[in-house]
Amino acid sequence: MHPYCEKVLKTGVMETPEGNLIAINSQISLDEGLFLQQVVEGIKPQVTLEIGVAFGISSMFICEVLDRLGTSKHIGIDLGPIKKAGTDELDRFGLGLLNLKRCGYGHLVESYALPSEIALPDLLRRGQRLQFAFIDGWHSFDHAMVDFFYVNKMLDVGGTVVFHDAAHPNIMKLLKYISMYPSYRIFKEISRPKAIFSTQRKGVEKLIAYALFLIRRLYPYRPTCVAMEKICEDTRDWTWFRNF
Repeated sequence: MHPYCEKVLKTGVMETPEGNLIAINSQISLDEGLFLQQVVEGIKPQVTLEIGVAFGISSMFICEVLDRLGTSKHIGIDLGPIKKAGTDELDRFGLGLLNLKRCGYGHLVESYALPSEIALPDLLRRGQRLQFAFIDGWHSFDHAMVDFFYVNKMLDVGGTVVFHDAAHPNIMKLLKYISMYPSYRIFKEISRPKAIFSTQRKGVEKLIAYALFLIRRLYPYRPTCVAMEKICEDTRDWTWFRNF
């Protein structure tokens, strides 16, 4: 992991160009970042795409591998804006792009401060091809479905699309639907580690806390990131239907 990325992820803050320290948010975990790197390393893509850059933590993990592979570009789409209205002060997406430059990855990034439902159709119209995509944008079912719809149109066979926050009900539902596509299969997934029991309570309160802990462990642990591999061309016709 790049030392700068490690520092930001560990401290949870970054320094603005003005010298102020601000807290980062919406970032992936270290384990999720390493998972992304493992997937990207296996595919060795020429062009990657990410929806939902924010402070650029996931982008730094992805671009570290791309820089080593000599990849052509990483497309970053975020609602933005890059700068706060009426000022030269960087907003969250702008700070994310700054983080990528600080790691030496600025030459890899093609950025779009636009809603994904506007940026993606334009990329498709221009004939853009992808081998890897990371979808971590707006998590409503319809919006995530639109993101995947366009990614699917651009993704080469053998490419992979990764969904973050896979335990979110909307994303779970979408993944169930995509898993029925004849052209996709689950490639890899990662779950949060199971919790370890710890409490400072004593006596009866400790017993109750431990009982609740055991009950929670009975529930299935949902993956936080799921990678779907495109195994063949999408040849479904207009009558294709699966109940999900």
